[in-house]
Amino acid sequence: MFGNGSSEGTSAMGVPLEGVLNEEERQRLVNNIAGHLVNAQEFLQERAIKNFSQACPEYGAGIRSALNRIKAAQSSNSSAIHAVAASNAKL
Repeated sequence: MFGNGSSEGTSAMGVPLEGVLNEEERQRLVNNIAGHLVNAQEFLQERAIKNFSQACPEYGAGIRSALNRIKAAQSSNSSAIHAVAASNAKL
């Protein structure tokens, strides 16, 4: 099933996930993977997304989207924390 690295082997990998996981489970999987990738170095994130995309383009796109969403939320939370800290600073 996993083949010898040919495109036929990698494209076949996406098929079982579609048949085994329902939409909610697929979304949890994508979010879980993105949650673990978010603290990795950028080149590792890109490599993982590329690998997932080669196996199943929908998963690669979903992981990229979830990763961007998590990064945006972290950036927003970081800005809010800095604003609160600055407003609580004594003069």
